[in-house]
Amino acid sequence: MFLRITLSIICIALSFSAFSQDLEKRLQDALSKEESSSQIFQKELQNLKTKLDSGVYFFYLGRSERFTGEHRKAAQSLQKALNYLTLESKSDLYISSYNNLTYLESILGDWEKAMSFGQKALE
Repeated sequence: MFLRITLSIICIALSFSAFSQDLEKRLQDALSKEESSSQIFQKELQNLKTKLDSGVYFFYLGRSERFTGEHRKAAQSLQKALNYLTLESKSDLYISSYNNLTYLESILGDWEKAMSFGQKALE
């Protein structure tokens, strides 16, 4: 009985992990499709199932907004991503969020915030 429950939990965890990887792939693809990326992001927002999904979503939304010059919105989205991401769950996106925020805050002229985010990226 214990083994069956354990296997069930592992299967559920793996299915969520697979969904997060699929979500990440779809959002990466959306970045290359400028004309339809906002529609893709709106659609994917309805499919978020875990905190990790939310973190991945807001990270790629922030990247999309950064590429289109919406720097303030990009910073807000990346800060939302950090509410869901951890160094343990998705270290590449976690660190990249801080790096992107460093860049964005320097563009926006808030050097203290930029320095703070840069320091957190290094920790």
